[in-house]
Amino acid sequence: SVIVAITMIIPNFESIFIVNDIDIPVLTKVLINLGKFFRNNFSTIIFGLLSIVSGIFYLYKYTYTFKAILYIVALRLPIIRGIIELLVASRFCSTLRLLIESGIQITEAVEISARVIDNKYIYKKILISIDHINKGNSISYSISLSNIFPKSLISIIKIGEESGRLDRCLKSSEDLYTSKLSTKIEKVIKSIEPTIIVIIGIFVGVFAIAMITPMFDLSSSF
Repeated sequence: SVIVAITMIIPNFESIFIVNDIDIPVLTKVLINLGKFFRNNFSTIIFGLLSIVSGIFYLYKYTYTFKAILYIVALRLPIIRGIIELLVASRFCSTLRLLIESGIQITEAVEISARVIDNKYIYKKILISIDHINKGNSISYSISLSNIFPKSLISIIKIGEESGRLDRCLKSSEDLYTSKLSTKIEKVIKSIEPTIIVIIGIFVGVFAIAMITPMFDLSSSF
């Protein structure tokens, strides 16, 4: 809508202002020049955007370093960090529980669960935990060394390990984190809605001011 307004609607106003020799305000000139830039460089802009998107996709798909940097940056953003932590914890608990119930050895179960998360950065971190489990350390202590999962999950794993009911504890954790994740996403969506409305309102206001102001000059000239 913004691009259509700038590239198709504003030029019509520009011709009116020029024909009637109206002094165009700075804000209106900015929008007019922006529209000209989009019209004159449309193919270049589209090609540039596609190149950027393709480059990011390639780096994310085939470059571990880029994935790791992206993940670390995401963890520094408060809202996204909460969602990622809950998603990873929920998926890990779900997979690990199913594998333990199937009789898979714990180190193999942890390794497969790490792969299911589909994040090479997390996978390499959890390999540290697998190494410590193989050395005879407790599951909860070993997993805590990865610094990936919330402390609450480590505590639940410890309780399950000591009670011999790790699968049941993982099931409880899975349900808890899934519920928290749904609530978190719902809150984020609800907070985004008013933000989008404000952004649209600002654009509409700027557009109206930029177009209406010179129209007043036009009406006063008759």
